[in-house]
Amino acid sequence: MGEPNNSFFNFTIFDTKWKFNYAIYNNGLNSQVFDVANWLDFAEGEQVQLAFKDRRGILTSYPNTTLVYAKDESKVDTIAKAFAGEELGYGKVYRYR
Repeated sequence: MGEPNNSFFNFTIFDTKWKFNYAIYNNGLNSQVFDVANWLDFAEGEQVQLAFKDRRGILTSYPNTTLVYAKDESKVDTIAKAFAGEELGYGKVYRYR
């Protein structure tokens, strides 16, 4: 019997790094769309810290926030309208710029 070859163990096959460029915050009635520069989630809770492209930011919770990666901004607006119920006349979508 030979010794085990450690070179076959603990290989990283792929590393997952999530990339998002928009955040949609919904307060139950209205939605706000933010351009996200970067974000940080906290492992011990439901909070996510968002840093916007204008160097401002907020600390919010995951149940109210959806992070989205989209090349087409209209897709983000469609999701935000669905969250706000804008098509049904309930809420509005606001862009934070």
